[in-house]
Amino acid sequence: MFPFPRLTPPRTLGSPPHVLHLINSFADGGTERQAIQLANALADSGSWNVTVAVHDGDGPLRELLNPDLRQRVAAFPLIRVLSWYTLTQAQEFRRLLEGAQVDIVHTHGFYPNIFGMAGTKWSEVGVRIASKRESVSLRSPARAALERQALSIATHVVTNCNAVRRELLDARFEDDRVSTIYNAVTPDRMSSHVDLDPMPFDVATSMRIDGPCVAMIANFHHAAKDHATMLRAARRVVDVAPDTQFILAGEGPLRDEVRQLAASLGLERHVHLPGRCRYVPALLERVHVCALSSRSEGFPNAILEYMAAARPVVASDVGGVGEAMVEGTTGYLVPAGDDRAMADRLLRLLGDAPLRRQMGEAGRARVQSEFTMVRQLEATAALYRSELKRSAARRLYSKSH
Repeated sequence: MFPFPRLTPPRTLGSPPHVLHLINSFADGGTERQAIQLANALADSGSWNVTVAVHDGDGPLRELLNPDLRQRVAAFPLIRVLSWYTLTQAQEFRRLLEGAQVDIVHTHGFYPNIFGMAGTKWSEVGVRIASKRESVSLRSPARAALERQALSIATHVVTNCNAVRRELLDARFEDDRVSTIYNAVTPDRMSSHVDLDPMPFDVATSMRIDGPCVAMIANFHHAAKDHATMLRAARRVVDVAPDTQFILAGEGPLRDEVRQLAASLGLERHVHLPGRCRYVPALLERVHVCALSSRSEGFPNAILEYMAAARPVVASDVGGVGEAMVEGTTGYLVPAGDDRAMADRLLRLLGDAPLRRQMGEAGRARVQSEFTMVRQLEATAALYRSELKRSAARRLYSKSH
């Protein structure tokens, strides 16, 4: 970790508030990518001093940070959440907050929420914002309870969809302490190519695909992504349209298990698992339909990227997916685990090029209207300003009593 003076310019009268964003790692995950996008946008706006802190400093997303932010990342490694080592890291975190005169701590994800909220509880930081970006059902009861305790320390909790916000309200979080700010797509993730004609596709793996193609971008870390339902749907599609190919892009420990299931379903020649996809827009330019078969979600970035690339979507109607998509306009929503319904909608789109184009263009228009960095930055900055005012009011009240 760099010495505190390198983290932010010295505080002067009228200098912008200092915001520290804490993320888990620089691995290529949706939560991390969204946090980095936001940190960059806040720093570029000139209205905020920004520092990024991380538990694991390795990973490809580090290169996405603005050069100035990249040079002064603060690292707080974790071995286990509950350990003496974590306590020493929490003490270092508190020292950073005080030395760098941090006004706002904004945490992103399970481990940062727990570590960051605990680390700020006895600090002078007046604004503590946690992010809840996934359904409670993705966590074990013990972990869900631990995270709820951490979120209770926050002065405000940001969710990325109303479905997750409702879960927190059902857990008796106060209405005015929970806000929804949707994920955003940066311009570089939006493809301008709208030609849906079949074309060869190479994912830098010597893989070459001709004919109809369906893509699903989802990690292989969580069983909740339910690749099994996608594969069963693929089997039904191939039985009707034998030239159809499926690309399941992503990485994680469950990938081999999914490969074995594809083989058991006789889909070796139809299903391709290229691993992590570095150039999502390039992939999506070359496919016809996109899918997501998750059993549980928050507000998946994949759906936004599909629509930004003007591709129609077939997805499980879980979490905030229905807030991103418009049923029958940008694609189709199907019940989670229903491979028959998913296959039916995929076949409908694969067989109707004008419908694909119409839905794809509607999806892109929706992203360009509703899910931009401009909107996310405005909503976040407004929340920060509001919370800073509430913090000042709390301090005045505390001094007068």
